[in-house]
Amino acid sequence: MICIIPQTGFYFGFHSFFSYVWSDVLFSKEFHCKWRTFISGAMAGIASKTLMLPFDMTKKRLEVQGFEKARMEFGTVRRYNSFGHCFKSILKEEGFGAFYKGAYVSLLKAGISVAVTFLVYEQTLAFLSDRKH
Repeated sequence: MICIIPQTGFYFGFHSFFSYVWSDVLFSKEFHCKWRTFISGAMAGIASKTLMLPFDMTKKRLEVQGFEKARMEFGTVRRYNSFGHCFKSILKEEGFGAFYKGAYVSLLKAGISVAVTFLVYEQTLAFLSDRKH
């Protein structure tokens, strides 16, 4: 919950922002198409995930605690007392870049999934709006 709720809020905020940039800055208002929704959604997913990755990494580190025997061959196994302790330990021991390990795959997934989500959402709204009239 610590990551999902803010990240979802960021999706909508960034999608609105990128849609505005597409419609009002880059292209004319008449140039409204499914690509605007898709690209704005992808950019919203990537921007949101980029902001939330440090918290997501911290959450994942806490989730794998308890599997020390299985993880011994992968290197040092750390124990954390709380979310804050985990976050501070990663930052102090591994540096800020540690929060973005494996980010490429995560960002790609976020971009595609959020783009498709917003495309389906807006197409559904358009379909229901057309049926209402």
